Amino acid sequence: MTRAYCEAAVEVLDILDHTSEYKVNLIPTKFINYLKENAANDYVAKIDYSKPINEMNVKIETMGILGTICRNWWWNNEEKQEYARLVREKEIKHQEELREKYNPDDIFKKKKQQEIESENIDEINNSSYQMLEYKENIFSKILNFIKRMFNRK
Repeated sequence: MTRAYCEAAVEVLDILDHTSEYKVNLIPTKFINYLKENAANDYVAKIDYSKPINEMNVKIETMGILGTICRNWWWNNEEKQEYARLVREKEIKHQEELREKYNPDDIFKKKKQQEIESENIDEINNSSYQMLEYKENIFSKILNFIKRMFNRK
């Protein structure tokens, strides 16, 4: 586990200490033991329990672990379905935002527009072109020599 998750395990265990015994008993002891084994020994959780959980100053990893606990052991089927619906809606919204931002149709339109603009600029700056001299490389010379040898009769 990373350091952030070890510290998050400390925060989760501290939150579970302040949670009703009924709720804690719903969590498998194997999972709680896993958190205890991986908890950072030198970290002390400083959580203000006078605030609601979403306003507490806890790590994002802590919220992730608590979310896993809620989803797997505390929520009933209706709550799980509502959560799944929210996740699907957020994913659809995220995909739409990505589609707008990186729309392949727009990318090609922008590329064509840039090509047209560059052609217009080229026409304006036509006098600034330089003629480049074509130089045949050594491989082309050898290949052309061999071709000429076989073409002779």
